[in-house]
Amino acid sequence: MFFLLTLSVGTLYSANTWVNGYKTAIEIKETTLFGDKSAATGITIESLTHYANHLFWETQFTTEDPLELTTAFTFSQARKNAERTSPPQMMLSSNIDFGMSGNGLDLEAEQSLALKPAADVATRTPNGEMRTETVLLSDYYAFYPLSMDVDTPNGFDNKTHTAHIVTNYFQIPVPKRHMLDVSVTKSSTGQLTTIDTQSISGSISLYAESLLSSSGYYYIIKSYDEHNGNSMVLPHKVSGIHFLPFQKVGGISEPNLTHMNCVYTFENETVRALSLMQDVEDQTLLLITEENDVIMLSVIDQDSMTLIQKTEITKASPDVSFSEIKSFGDFLVAYFSDQRFYLLSKTADRHYELQMSENFPEIVNMAYMPFDRMQMTYAHDRLAIAFYKEQYKSSLYLIVYDKTGLAYVGQYDQNTDRTPERQNHKNVVPLDQAPLRITFIYK
Repeated sequence: MFFLLTLSVGTLYSANTWVNGYKTAIEIKETTLFGDKSAATGITIESLTHYANHLFWETQFTTEDPLELTTAFTFSQARKNAERTSPPQMMLSSNIDFGMSGNGLDLEAEQSLALKPAADVATRTPNGEMRTETVLLSDYYAFYPLSMDVDTPNGFDNKTHTAHIVTNYFQIPVPKRHMLDVSVTKSSTGQLTTIDTQSISGSISLYAESLLSSSGYYYIIKSYDEHNGNSMVLPHKVSGIHFLPFQKVGGISEPNLTHMNCVYTFENETVRALSLMQDVEDQTLLLITEENDVIMLSVIDQDSMTLIQKTEITKASPDVSFSEIKSFGDFLVAYFSDQRFYLLSKTADRHYELQMSENFPEIVNMAYMPFDRMQMTYAHDRLAIAFYKEQYKSSLYLIVYDKTGLAYVGQYDQNTDRTPERQNHKNVVPLDQAPLRITFIYK
């Protein structure tokens, strides 16, 4: 027994030593895909990955020659699931197209849906049958019926029963060309069992892009034609930055829809809102618009809602659409559908200047550039971009631009990516929240 105990202890100790020897043995293979690696000198990347939310690695490397690489490893007996957080928001919806089924549908209970056409067709539907009619939405509504869903600091506050207030506030006219097919089915006893409405021409989609402040929401309205993707001209009173204030009810903040107002009006109704951001440090709103065939950035003082600066980003094109803009503290990057981006850096007095206009490179096996997953840093006329090759891989790409344009593209493969593709969900993967950091190191 003593011999077996000694052997067991020795085996456990040896196994522990053997396993511990590999826990930080992260290796990175560097491959230059374009340019000269010297353009990437002094860039430090920190990659945070995990396996099954039990094993965690913080791998940091600096792009010297050779790579300066360090890894810290931690183990958690309990599964550490990252909280999936999303910023609070408010949503605007016009529920024209929908489907419903059940035993004895109650049209009175569904106040957020545009049910007038269905209710009308139901009056002509015989018991035990289905009837389909093509109708004009404008025969039932002068303005698009709208509703709001609002996240508050206290949680989710569903405001679908305020459709009348929201509709009257915006008053977006229903065009005469908006036609829809309405199908209604009744049971043999006359109860409504299915309703289906589907727009077939002239329909629009409405979206609200919002920013949460301590006192309410700033938001813009965006609209698109469902069938051709073109933007729709909205009434002038809708074309601006709106504010939905909070009010205290029993010590809890709730949205006060009766006090919504437009706090920044556009010059005319042809100005189309594309995006709205906030610079918390400078107390400004950053508005992207399309006007007079130009994509513009407007910097607006949040307290007075007065314009600080308006500057051109690029000319608008019918073949190219604005995709997204991201803020990285002291600079912004606007991304377009043709894989082109524009970098604007912050200067004194809360102004921005266009510093760079480049295309993302075509990288092997990359169908598109994952702009939403990119981390960037910019200094001394040099922009460095890092992103993971895939959401389920810990290997990554590094792209560097300088004054001359694209200077370097490198691929950095970690040896944790060993699992076959069909099992990639079991691989070492990036953290869900903030999995990547990139900085310049100047010696």
